[in-house]
Amino acid sequence: MNRILETYYKWVNDYNLNDYLSESEKKKAFLCDVILDMTTYDMGISIEIGEMVLETLIQIKNRTTFEYIKDATNYKNYILSCQFIMDWLNWGTSIRGAWFDTFEGVIGHACGEPILLTEDLINPFIDWLQSK
Repeated sequence: MNRILETYYKWVNDYNLNDYLSESEKKKAFLCDVILDMTTYDMGISIEIGEMVLETLIQIKNRTTFEYIKDATNYKNYILSCQFIMDWLNWGTSIRGAWFDTFEGVIGHACGEPILLTEDLINPFIDWLQSK
């Protein structure tokens, strides 16, 4: 988690994001742009994608996906988000019941090194992303 935080603060400072984004917006954009390694060239879209993926991460963490996807919009967002984090997941025979595959996944890079998806990392990482 320390490398993620180090990378986050460097990214925030490099782009002067403290001047115009809330902490929540910065974390969502970080998830999209840095952790998921997406290029949008549009901070609003990065925040929106980060928010969508974070919501999916929360549902998987809390094991509430089946309830969450009863809503048509949530269902679409969940399926789309899973495409961005596919390497983090295992779902057996149904993507709707996905769980984090902490055996050998890499969730991104920080400070030039891979961030391994582990039981010790995923829950604190999601909690940090949710915190204000």
